[in-house]
Amino acid sequence: MALARSFPDHHFYGADELAELAATARREGLGLVTTAKDGRPAAPWRCSAEFLAQLDVLEIDTVFELDNVPERIIDETLDAWRQRKLRG
Repeated sequence: MALARSFPDHHFYGADELAELAATARREGLGLVTTAKDGRPAAPWRCSAEFLAQLDVLEIDTVFELDNVPERIIDETLDAWRQRKLRG
């Protein structure tokens, strides 16, 4: 069984949210999994030892099949931003 709970990017986890996640995982016999990027807001000074003991952090790398994809993404993003600026 797996459960998922989504949070916005750069979310600051409240103590009540972390407690709820830990309680749900314990009740359902599940572990807690997050990416390294999203796990940073759950740093030790914000979490209980119990929560951190349940938390598995995944390291994820992005790999592009074509070498120019990152540059194309940046160029397209900048172009869209410039178009929005021109429209005011």
